[in-house]
Amino acid sequence: MTFLSRQRARVRWRGESLLAIALAILFVLVAPAGAHSNLITTSPTPGQTVGGTLESIDLVFDAGVEDVEVTFEAPDGEFLDVGIEQPSTNWLQLVIDTPELDGQYIVRYSFISEDGDPVESAYAFSYEASAPEAVAVPRSTVSAELTTNDGFNPFATITGVLALGVLVLLILLAVRLRELHQARTVADGPP
Repeated sequence: MTFLSRQRARVRWRGESLLAIALAILFVLVAPAGAHSNLITTSPTPGQTVGGTLESIDLVFDAGVEDVEVTFEAPDGEFLDVGIEQPSTNWLQLVIDTPELDGQYIVRYSFISEDGDPVESAYAFSYEASAPEAVAVPRSTVSAELTTNDGFNPFATITGVLALGVLVLLILLAVRLRELHQARTVADGPP
C-alpha cells in the first residue's frame, strides 16, 4: 500500500467516522421526540371529590395507548372490578359500579405508549355520595386532542430540525477536512 493510498484510506475513515458520529447524535436528539403518551385530562380529575352516580372514569392521553391494564382501589384497600373500553386510540373509559364507600379511590394504569415504551402511573379522587356528579369528558374534546396531536408534534419538529442542522454541520466539517487534507497532500508532493 502506497503512502497516497494510506492517506486516502485515513481520509475515508475519518469521513466515515464523522458520519457515524453524526448519525449517533441524530439518533440521540430525535429519540426523545417520540415521547410517551401523557395523560391530559380525566373525569373525575385528580384530587376531585365527586358523588352521585359514577359509572365510568375517562382517561384521555395526548397520543395513542395500547395493551392497557387498570386497577381501581377502594378506600378500604379492596380492588374493584373495572372494564376497559377504548372509544379512540387515546381515550379510555373505565366502566365501574358506582362506589359504595365514601373516601379516596385510586386509579392505577399501565400501557404501551405510541412510541412503544411501557408507561405506569396512577391518580386519586374522592367519592362522597352527596357531592356533585363528575362531568364526563366531552367527545369533541377527545376528537380535538386527536386532531391537534395526530401528525404534528412541535417538540419532535424542533428536535428534528436541530438534529438535521447538526448532521449538516458535521458533513460540512468532514468535507472541509478532506479538502484540507487533499491540499496538504498536493503541497507535500509524492513521496
